Amino acid sequence: MENLNFNSGPFGRNVFPPVDTEPLRTNLLFAFFFEAFSLAETVPLTRLDGSSSGSNLRLPVIVFIHGESFEWNSGNPYDGSLLAAHGGLVVVTINFRLGVLGFLNANSDSAHFRSPANYGLMDQIAALHWIQENIAAFGGDPGSVTILGHGTGAACANFLMVSPAIPDGMLFHRVILMSGSALSPWALVKDPWRHALAVARHVNCTSSPAQGLSLQGADLGEEGHEEEEGSASVTDERLQRLLPPSPRLLRCLREKPLSELTSAPIPTTPFAASAFGPSVDGVVVDADAAGGLLPPPRSSS
Repeated sequence: MENLNFNSGPFGRNVFPPVDTEPLRTNLLFAFFFEAFSLAETVPLTRLDGSSSGSNLRLPVIVFIHGESFEWNSGNPYDGSLLAAHGGLVVVTINFRLGVLGFLNANSDSAHFRSPANYGLMDQIAALHWIQENIAAFGGDPGSVTILGHGTGAACANFLMVSPAIPDGMLFHRVILMSGSALSPWALVKDPWRHALAVARHVNCTSSPAQGLSLQGADLGEEGHEEEEGSASVTDERLQRLLPPSPRLLRCLREKPLSELTSAPIPTTPFAASAFGPSVDGVVVDADAAGGLLPPPRSSS
């Protein structure tokens, strides 16, 4: 088993980037590799064509995407050594950004303006690129890579299947979905800009002073405050104007401590345990490119 980095960690300018390909500096995003070599040394592996294993044998690769939540969990606790040994596989478990760091989407019009926002999914894509380039050094076959996702990880795997960011057959070749999919009612967040606005207001990154404006008044389940004009709530269009253009908003958020970003009060329902999760950004998750395979977005209000 080996533990290797494949991406740099979320600090400063790295809080909300697509993927950083510079030299790796932290171990926040890394992969565990479980290899079948210990078994091969004692019990010769046999190929399907009857030939015995040798130094040139390339084993199928399983990439496990953990589930449980879009907000928390890790690939670290999942031990793939038994599956690797008994199945004659190379098993890889990965980490990726979650919560506000992984899925903040400030784009209110993804149908016309495409802006990367599903950073957690992009971390998974970065891991798959790394595997294609390096898995042969671990005895794995880059031409036989299977993604195995569980729960929210299965939804992620399904989003990768239909993502226009990945050409067919380039990074993986099979997918196993367990206890979830992109069609699950909790898989896709509706109106993610609302949650981005809640975070922006909490850390003072809005375009204009938000005094007198009510985020809850825009159908987030709370009673709105009155504006100066005396109306009970503000429209979505008025609220969206509080969001700076995405690049400027992200620059502001990168200057804020993580504790402030994660402490923003965002209403959620028990069913949608996290306000942050995959959403349509027009780049990694594109409703048009998916050909109708995506479900109606869920609302976390």
